[in-house]
Amino acid sequence: MSIGGPETWNWSFGDGTYSDVQNPIHGYTYPGIYSVSLYVTNSACFNNTMEKNAYITVNPAPKPTFLADFTVSPVTGTAPLTVQCTDKSIGNPTWLVYDFGDGTNVTGPNPTHTYQFPGVYTITLSIMKYNTTS
Repeated sequence: MSIGGPETWNWSFGDGTYSDVQNPIHGYTYPGIYSVSLYVTNSACFNNTMEKNAYITVNPAPKPTFLADFTVSPVTGTAPLTVQCTDKSIGNPTWLVYDFGDGTNVTGPNPTHTYQFPGVYTITLSIMKYNTTS
């Protein structure tokens, strides 16, 4: 809280960004430890600065415990082209469905699929984990 009737505010958030509003809301993009400072002034030429060193700690985002991931080989070739998908998902999913982008869906962790026609296709993997404890 500022004393003496401040009329202007200059916040520094320690990450290269600033604000001139009285009560800003600021989001940090990267993990780190940040110092925050506030410089206030009024029309009577009074000013004051407060700095809080190493005041804000932003922790890294937790690593995902459940995440769909896969590789495909080969990724280019002549039609008909057979590709092999290999599941690399995190969290041991119990249900996996690959959408091969040509109207074909296949369940299972490591399917193969043959593209009959030339084109550029997007493969999407959807996963789910059923609670196996009763």
